[in-house]
Amino acid sequence: MALGRVGGMEQMAYELVSMIAGVNRKDRIWVYCPKVAFDGFDWLEIEELNWLDSENSRLVPESCLYGNSGLKGAVKRLGVVNEDQVSSVDRFILKIDLVHSVGGYIAEDLRPYSGIVTIHDLQHIHLPENFDEGELGARNANYRASIEAADAVICVSESVRRDVVERFEIDSRKAVTIWNIPSGASLPQLPNTLATRRIGELGLDPGFLFFPSHGWPHKNHEALILAFAKVMKSMPNLRLVLTGRELGFDHPVSKLIRELGLERSVKHLGFRTPLEIRCLYRTAGALVYPSLFEGFGMPVAEAILAGTPVACSDIAPLREIGGDAVVTFNPKSPDAIASVILKVIGDSELRKTLIEKGAQRLNAFSPEGIARDTCDLYRRVVGLEPIEYDSYVSKRDFRWEKAQHWGQVFRVRMEAGSWIGGTIAWLRAFGNSPSMALRARDGYLKRAETSELCSTRPFKGRYGDEWIGPEFQDWLMVPKGAKGVELSLEAAPSPYGDGMLLELFLEEKAFFKGNLEGSRVLAVSVDLDDDLPGIVSICATCDRHFVPREHGLSEDSRRLSAKLVRKRWLF
Repeated sequence: MALGRVGGMEQMAYELVSMIAGVNRKDRIWVYCPKVAFDGFDWLEIEELNWLDSENSRLVPESCLYGNSGLKGAVKRLGVVNEDQVSSVDRFILKIDLVHSVGGYIAEDLRPYSGIVTIHDLQHIHLPENFDEGELGARNANYRASIEAADAVICVSESVRRDVVERFEIDSRKAVTIWNIPSGASLPQLPNTLATRRIGELGLDPGFLFFPSHGWPHKNHEALILAFAKVMKSMPNLRLVLTGRELGFDHPVSKLIRELGLERSVKHLGFRTPLEIRCLYRTAGALVYPSLFEGFGMPVAEAILAGTPVACSDIAPLREIGGDAVVTFNPKSPDAIASVILKVIGDSELRKTLIEKGAQRLNAFSPEGIARDTCDLYRRVVGLEPIEYDSYVSKRDFRWEKAQHWGQVFRVRMEAGSWIGGTIAWLRAFGNSPSMALRARDGYLKRAETSELCSTRPFKGRYGDEWIGPEFQDWLMVPKGAKGVELSLEAAPSPYGDGMLLELFLEEKAFFKGNLEGSRVLAVSVDLDDDLPGIVSICATCDRHFVPREHGLSEDSRRLSAKLVRKRWLF
């Protein structure tokens, strides 16, 4: 996850990891994420926090023998295959007590481990029309399996917790409410002069309406635009500022803005850095948040932290997060939205009251408290006693924040081919934090190298639905006492798979060469040598493939050769 590109889930993970690293010096934690994300974390350089590169490494779970056999929690080993260079592959095994999956589901191979899953919302159940058939099916399957497999379920609001308990009929004690840490919650308040200068560079003056969100249907941009057109009749100089993924010329919201003649009054800034977002909150006249569905509502919390009045939808999660520090409206009524905006922008006494009420809620968003509650849950799940936590000491100040900002601008400009602009941004990052600037440079060079070499990586031909491509490689952790491994492969349907030549390798040593017949399953086994490493490479090459889309069979455009339907250890 590259900071500023994913949304609330990315911000939640970023803040949680940074804060846990600041307060927990007792437990060893491994973070599996891209380097660009890890370099941005606010963490002290301590031995207990370690990084696994999700872009260049593969997790190899110890999932064999266990599955659904009731031995959950007995799985402790987790293999890692790390590719630093094409010619060098490093393999090692970790002892893992607990896996925390923050993205709404637990990967299938990690479900045998003691685990916690964070559920952000159940939008796919309430608003299935927002998902295509494939994603909807995957969410339905993965969420249920993950919630059932988890030892504990973290819900980001009490509203989500009630929803999870009801929909999945689980013991209410298994689901725990722990709020998200709002982005920038541990940072000092921005000076007005800095924030005003920064938004001036974006072509803005203070006092605008702010709505940070991607253009997803449930975010309700169209109702907001209709409401804003009504507000403009009384406040013609007011501006509405949007951020997030660009809407595109043909997006319904873009068309509506043009139809209503609001092109000069509505400004879409696209993706912005965390510093710029903080400046926008700080200088906005109000946050307006008309979302139809939320699990938490990160922007509402962030606006309260910034001391900005909030007008938001009258839905349970936002009422929970905002309390009496927000004014709510019916998000389906443009008239209701417009009426509340006019009150929040125009009534100075109301604005003062909302800001005061927000200041009284700051303790509810305590980053240290949320991190400690999370760590307490980790330890409780694995049967450990609570510990005394360290006091959090942030290394983030304004110079650190500006260095992070310019480091991200550097990457964006370089990826766009602007070498001069990228160099200027890098020098500004270096002037604020040489170490962060150097990390940004090294990270950019690493990603550029990775992009050039991606076609030659050994991690290839692996699909999640059993299909493999013409060149396939996988990694298996060898269980103790295993004497061999059996692979069962099914050829592509006739005529595409008829007579396909298949060759199989264990640690680059061929152990089978023969033909597969269409739709038939072939089981092949190989003995294991005593001197094999704890993680072994399994490779396959196939002399033909087919693309379903080219034959009118489906929209699938992958190159498919066969199905690897089973891997079984022999003892």
